[in-house]
Amino acid sequence: MKTFFTVLTLILFISCNKEQSEEKFFKAISFNNKDTAYLKLSEIDNQFNGKYLVIYSDKTSDLGNISGEIIGDTLKGRNKYVSRRKSEFIKPIAFLKENENLKQGTGMVSYYFQIPFYANGTIQFPDSLFQFIPIDEKEIIHLKQELQF
Repeated sequence: MKTFFTVLTLILFISCNKEQSEEKFFKAISFNNKDTAYLKLSEIDNQFNGKYLVIYSDKTSDLGNISGEIIGDTLKGRNKYVSRRKSEFIKPIAFLKENENLKQGTGMVSYYFQIPFYANGTIQFPDSLFQFIPIDEKEIIHLKQELQF
C-alpha cells in the first residue's frame, strides 16, 4: 500500500511540475491598413500551437489552427485553415520573434508526401507582411464568441 501512495505522489509531483503554457495574443494590421490578423499562441518547450485569424477588408475571413516547432527565434509550422471561400487548406507558416513582437515570413513552398513546408534557406521576413504586436485578451473578446478564437 505504501508503494502505491509513493508512486501516486511521485506522479502528481511530476505532473504538477510540467511547464504550463501561457496563451499570448497578437494583432497585426496590413501595410495598406485594409486587412487585420489576430494570433492566439501557446508555447511549450520547443513547440507552438494556436489559432490564426485574418479578417479582410470585405469582412470575409480565414480561420485556422497553427502548430509547429520553435527553432531559436523562428517559429516554423503549418496553418490548417478554412478560407473565406469555405475551402480547407494547409499551408506552411513562419514567424520571427523580435523582442515581444512577431514578424510573419514567407518562402518557397515545397512538399514532402503532400505536406507543405518552406524549403530550407528560403524563409524571408519582409516588412510588407503582417507585423504582430502583443495585445491584451480583452481586445479580442468579440472574436471569441463569433469565431471560437
